[in-house]
Amino acid sequence: MRDPLGSLDTTALSGPLEPVGPGDAAAQDRRRRSSSRSARSMALFVAACVVLVTAVVVAAMAARSDTSLGEAAGDPVVLGSLAAAVVLGLLVWLGLSWASRSADRRSRRLTAFAERNGMTYQHHRDQAELLPPTAFFVQIFGEPQRRLVSDVVVDHRTRHVEHGQATVMRGGDENGAMREPWGYVAVRTAVPLPHVAILRRRGLRRRVRRFRGLRDLQRGLPRLPGFDRRFVVLCPPEHESDVAAIATPDLLDRWAEGSFDVEILGSWLVLFRRRPVVTLKPKRWRELAAMTSLLDARLTDWERRAALPPLVEQ
Repeated sequence: MRDPLGSLDTTALSGPLEPVGPGDAAAQDRRRRSSSRSARSMALFVAACVVLVTAVVVAAMAARSDTSLGEAAGDPVVLGSLAAAVVLGLLVWLGLSWASRSADRRSRRLTAFAERNGMTYQHHRDQAELLPPTAFFVQIFGEPQRRLVSDVVVDHRTRHVEHGQATVMRGGDENGAMREPWGYVAVRTAVPLPHVAILRRRGLRRRVRRFRGLRDLQRGLPRLPGFDRRFVVLCPPEHESDVAAIATPDLLDRWAEGSFDVEILGSWLVLFRRRPVVTLKPKRWRELAAMTSLLDARLTDWERRAALPPLVEQ
């Protein structure tokens, strides 16, 4: 059984930041220098663009009024544009520097939170690795999309439970597509199952359009009748009892409240939703702990029953 609700140590999420060790400090310094260079480069680029536009305007004014470039450059409008370029570049640099420091503090808090609770933290996940090819993960890790999973917190204490943020691309190529932030919880199971989907009815059409794999599931699997009216269950025949044993009414209440959709494939159960899962809010982590604790209990009971040999009638 996983840790009960309330046993999570969440002080690292909002309390004073702990000092970093020598190795972490060196890595943090490298990240800070890299982010600072990026911020300076962006600020210089913005300022250069404004200066270039100003130079073009000065040349046009000089040609139109038949004056020298020096006289045209002394125009108050031109001087104001140059001052605006400097101010704009400075604001861009300050904004990017603040964002970089904020992201660094977030990573440090999540690292400390994970360590205090016997978990691990990864800032980025570049590969799908052992994650299942569910409709959700196929959409994330499909070519040409890479490095779109971040803030990965993994709990290995009883079974593998992974929390993370994912970016789903909408339309166009990698550079032109819109990016949507999603959160997920991937839970390892001891007994494999074929592909099953437990999807909230609310907004279902929109999510089916978003994930091609869900469209394929809708075409290929029958709907399980007589289930909770808030959900649509796509389940292969002869596995209805497995789904009923895992998706109990108390879990369905938590999934509906947390806006989670669920896929089961192989030895994985994946919950995902259109808002972050990994946050710096202690209340959200306690809600997740309560949900995953209940899910672990249901999975343990189901795995135990599934491992028993079938009864033979005499």
